[in-house]
Amino acid sequence: MKWQFKEDVTQNELSVTISKQAYDQEVAALVSYLADFSHGTATMIPIKTADRIVMLAVADVVLVEVSGDDLLIKTEHQTLVFRERLYRFKEKLSTTDFVQVSRQTIININHLKSLEASFSGNLLAHLTGGLKTSVSRRYVKDLERILGI
Repeated sequence: MKWQFKEDVTQNELSVTISKQAYDQEVAALVSYLADFSHGTATMIPIKTADRIVMLAVADVVLVEVSGDDLLIKTEHQTLVFRERLYRFKEKLSTTDFVQVSRQTIININHLKSLEASFSGNLLAHLTGGLKTSVSRRYVKDLERILGI
């Protein structure tokens, strides 16, 4: 990889341009890294359940799904239930490691083990800890792009 710095006195904000023949896995990884860098990714997030506040490592989150008015955060070892909107919680994660795979589910791609074809163009995602979730066909293209497929 080559890089260069170009001084521009008219530019107040940092600007990064990536040039390559095609958008591939290497470019996706760099974009992900830059997004995390610019957002100052949190490593721990507070989760307020009905009876306590739990400090949860973002890397431990396998999937987040909607259940009625509640959100379920699933890790390999526990499920936390609390009230929050999915889109607001996704903003708190502020990392490109999490991708929405249906209207009600977000997964951590670092915990994705495999994908298999399901019915009607959907996919079935197999995650760490034996967890499974459906990837809606509406979100398949985004997931494939993030994975560099």
